[in-house]
Amino acid sequence: MEVAEDVLSVDEARRHLADVVARVDRQDARVVLVRNERAAAVLVNPDELDAIEDTLDVLADATALKAIAAAEDAIAGGSFHTADELAEAYHPL
Repeated sequence: MEVAEDVLSVDEARRHLADVVARVDRQDARVVLVRNERAAAVLVNPDELDAIEDTLDVLADATALKAIAAAEDAIAGGSFHTADELAEAYHPL
């Protein structure tokens, strides 16, 4: 997922806070707040934060990573079903 990223000084963000928050909320944009030429904070909308946290949870779970690797190996070996095959098996006409 490609997310737009804007960079603003903390002072500018403060002056236009309502607009900045609206942009983050409506456009799934990230806003990097800079102080002294250094990133001080990043604003993201709650849905994006949830997705980031979910991804981190999976990456921290050794069992999940093993299951993902096994699934990728099975797919690479040709062991998979197409969407059409699944539809036919579970919703026959």
